[in-house]
Amino acid sequence: SPLLSVYAWSPLIATAELSDNPITLVMNGKCAGAPTIPVLVGNNASEGRTFIFAAVTKPLAKWEYEAALGGLFHLSALKVYAQYPVTDSESDARVPMSDLGTDFLFECPNRATARYFPAGAYRYYFSRSLPWGTEAWGPDYAFCYGYPCHGGELPYVFNSAWGAVPTPLIFPPDDSRLSHQMAAYWTAFVRGGSPNAGRAPSTPVWAQWDDSTQSTLVFDLPQPAVGQHL
Repeated sequence: SPLLSVYAWSPLIATAELSDNPITLVMNGKCAGAPTIPVLVGNNASEGRTFIFAAVTKPLAKWEYEAALGGLFHLSALKVYAQYPVTDSESDARVPMSDLGTDFLFECPNRATARYFPAGAYRYYFSRSLPWGTEAWGPDYAFCYGYPCHGGELPYVFNSAWGAVPTPLIFPPDDSRLSHQMAAYWTAFVRGGSPNAGRAPSTPVWAQWDDSTQSTLVFDLPQPAVGQHL
């Protein structure tokens, strides 16, 4: 399975607490809370970059990328490559591999999760890169400078950058506004099961996920915006 390398981060199943994969339970109507509990789910635009560039520390040649796809996806490798090709101008195949990782490990599972919660699912897409450059990610994650990598939304949701060690980080005014807008959505959702009741002024209504529109709230500057079929 292509997911073998990330199984270490997955929940243990076939236990008294969890009889099967959570999404499988939800899809089969065996998750007791799913009919009544809404969910808020989403991902960042460059989630996969965090893991691919950390694992593959040197530029990846086209043939190495093709070999990796063959090992991961077997007979489906050509179809996958058609969606995530290495362009003629691309010198590092880690870039399309990162895009593939974002979709395969985050985007597509999130869509599947949203589809099976009848009480409502609210999906987001975070595409703002942290504004502090080297101070935000540190030298070990230099490849995330200028990219909305894994976890990049958390300082906005929790307004937690001020607690950075050793030097607190202060949002520029536009990012501070985005942080307050995101926090208002999340707080309203926690309080009442909908992110709209206490949303910040001038921000759009966050519509529930629907397969026909695939409505998604995009968090970026100058302010959140509704997107569809992202």
